This record gives sequence, C-alpha cells and structure tokens, in this order.
Amino acid sequence: MEDVLTEQGSEDLIIPIEVLSNLPYPCIYIVLNDDEYNGFFVYFESDTNNGELELRFLFINNDYSVMPISLHLIENGTIKDGIDRMFQEVEKNSSKNFVDKDYIDFVTNLITSKLQLVLYICAQNSEITEDERQKYITRKPQKKEYIKDKYREIQKWNCGTQTGNIIRQMKQKKVKSHIVYNNSGVEAHGSPKRPHTRRGHWHHYWKGERGSSHRKLILKWLEPIFIKGYDVNDNVVTTNVFLKENGKV
Repeated sequence: MEDVLTEQGSEDLIIPIEVLSNLPYPCIYIVLNDDEYNGFFVYFESDTNNGELELRFLFINNDYSVMPISLHLIENGTIKDGIDRMFQEVEKNSSKNFVDKDYIDFVTNLITSKLQLVLYICAQNSEITEDERQKYITRKPQKKEYIKDKYREIQKWNCGTQTGNIIRQMKQKKVKSHIVYNNSGVEAHGSPKRPHTRRGHWHHYWKGERGSSHRKLILKWLEPIFIKGYDVNDNVVTTNVFLKENGKV
C-alpha cells in the first residue's frame, strides 16, 4: 500500500492546505518500509521569522540521523504552493542564492512521495485500524505531566491493510494454464499481457455553506484501476494443444 501511494508522486498536489486540518493528531510518526529511512514525524509549527504556519517533516534515517524539511502553508494556497515556497525560502537563505539542482530534485521526490502517505491519513475514506497487539500494551497517561516516554504510551494504527492486500494479490497472482488436447496439428496460444494498474489519485470537494464554521474540505482517495484485470477465480488462460494422428504432440 505504501508503494501504491508514493508512486503517485507529485501528482494531485493542487489541493487546498485546509485538508491538513484532517490530521487526527498535532504530531504523528509514520513508519516506512524503506532501505534508508525508518520513518518520519509530521507536525505543525510556526516559522520563527514571520510566524507563517508550517507542516514540518523530520525524517529518521536507519542510522538514526535526522533530516528536517518544512512545508510552508500559505493562506488560501495549495500544497503545491507550499512546496514552491519551501524552495524559495531555501534559495533565499542559501549562500549566493544558489541551490544545487540535484538537491532540489532529491527533496522534491522525497517530500512529494511521502506527502501522499500524509494525505491518505487525511482522506475521508482512509482505512485506519488500531493495531491489535499494541492495543493491549498501550496505557495512556491521564495527564500530560505524567508522560514518561515509555513504549506502553504509544498508540499504533495500521493503514490500508485490507486494500493493500487486495492490490498485492492482483499484482502477484500468476496466470494459470489450461491445456486442451485435439487430434489435428499443434497450435499453442501464449498468455495475455499481465494485468497492470492506473495509479490512484485524489478527489476533493467542499462541504458546508461558504463562510460557515462548519464548512470542511473533504478528501477522498480513488484507488488504482486494474487494466486487463481478472477475478481471482476466473483468471485462467486456455492453451490449445492439438495431437497428430500418432498421438504425439
């Protein structure tokens, strides 16, 4: 599921920043299945220079070094606007107003792909379930002053488990072959192209009267579309093999 979302990359990022208000907590940690990064924190913060609201990412490498990235949240702007502003600020604060293109490409690919995971959590139709094992371990402190930074204080949630399993099954399943014998000649037909997918994407709309305090931005994830897909039970390809008169192929 992680790969399916991150493959959407920089697509569909012209989404109003208000969608980020759907995050369930002011700070979350997303675990990655990645060779380089263990995961990343996502939290809101204000720029100390201008007071502008930011969505900050703190990436934790597998060697436990960290890399911060700040996404600027521009009033009445989109997520893409925030990414553009981020690089404007980087260039303004860099020496000689020069930023290496390789660095820009690296950060762009990193932030746009991982943002897809954040957006999934913000989506109305996201599949989020509490982790069954961690649920019996978690003991939340009743008051903030009693927080001890213990493992038992962590709440863990699994995202897209069922949907991810379905997509994985569709990608990995193998086409079966069915052989039919006949008595005249030999003819074999190969299997059709393996089913593939069109990437998922985002759909958003406003709900509620304009100017009302109840007005809210609704985000929905439209899952990938399978092209030349088959039902699991119907995925059978027939190969006809005809026998010569002597019974040999």
